[in-house]
Amino acid sequence: MKTPMSPDPLAPDGNAVMERSVYLLPLPDTVWLPGTELQLYIFEPRYRAMIADALESGDAVAVSLLKAGWEDDPNRQQPPVHELCTWGNFEVVERFADGRYVIALTGEQRGRLIGELLSPRGYRQARLRSVPVAQDLPAEFQQKLRHKLLHKVHRFLTEDVLSLSNTLRYEQEANLARILYMLVGAGRFDNEYKQFLLEIGSLSQLYKEVYFLFRGLRHPKINPRKKLD
Repeated sequence: MKTPMSPDPLAPDGNAVMERSVYLLPLPDTVWLPGTELQLYIFEPRYRAMIADALESGDAVAVSLLKAGWEDDPNRQQPPVHELCTWGNFEVVERFADGRYVIALTGEQRGRLIGELLSPRGYRQARLRSVPVAQDLPAEFQQKLRHKLLHKVHRFLTEDVLSLSNTLRYEQEANLARILYMLVGAGRFDNEYKQFLLEIGSLSQLYKEVYFLFRGLRHPKINPRKKLD
């Protein structure tokens, strides 16, 4: 059982700010972006219990990147994570007899963690407030930018990204923010840079960053981090 999703997770009419309870998956090496899919192998007992409970309740799952230095944090059960993360729904791809799972998650929207508790079964749960990307570009202009971006992507030598851009050329209704996240998600960029992009608060700023990235005028390892809304 899953929480119903809107036809386009990042559509402007779905941008109302809301709060919800989620199951929290803290990961050391993964940044999940809205509109992208993520497949995970669940084998730890506490997370196997979490997925079983999530299947029963139908609540969403959020994936958050662990902060640098988490290995040395004395709070081993709840090491610090980035507050801004992505939440969405999942489907079970495979379930093993011993309780292990392979799950496929679909990112719905950004969210900010505003409260957390530790389940008696050892996993983390959180209260999350949605943080939609500000739609500060007119719809007709977004369509022009969409074509401009996908043309530039063909100069970027990553087969996964090229294949994705070809697919997106035929998705005329694809939301611009969703396209930006999907292109970055398909690229081989480090997690710090993906987290930087996730924290960008407006569509215009996100487009500018990704466009210059694919033009070769940005490099993830030298891009200065700054405080973003």
